[in-house]
Amino acid sequence: MFSSLGNPWQQELRPWFHSSQLLSNLYAKGTTIYSGTTDIESGFRMIGGISKDGKTGSMVAVNRTKESMTKKFVFDKTIESDTLFVYIFSEKDLKLGNDGYIIPNYTLTGSLNQITTFEIPANAVVVISNQKI
Repeated sequence: MFSSLGNPWQQELRPWFHSSQLLSNLYAKGTTIYSGTTDIESGFRMIGGISKDGKTGSMVAVNRTKESMTKKFVFDKTIESDTLFVYIFSEKDLKLGNDGYIIPNYTLTGSLNQITTFEIPANAVVVISNQKI
């Protein structure tokens, strides 16, 4: 996950580190994965997951087209939360903290159990979770 070049204390993170870090934390062992809308021909895919204890949940949406798209999300399973953290992976939208680790692009007041509309940028992945990484 780190560059093998240079001083071990100055190694840069590889580009795939951030998505691996986020997804491995949100979809840890014991997470139940739910199939969402999948329309590969239209360039859209989605999955959801709920932790083993049922306290955290997340959705991952992929837009592989050249145009942004708007989609509605909602979980049928009850997940207690009042804040949603939104992470966007694209060439220009990845947001990192001072330490180089991923941080949410923005937060919303709401729940995964309420219908929420999100815009998914072109060629991007959007992760929505009630858990902050």
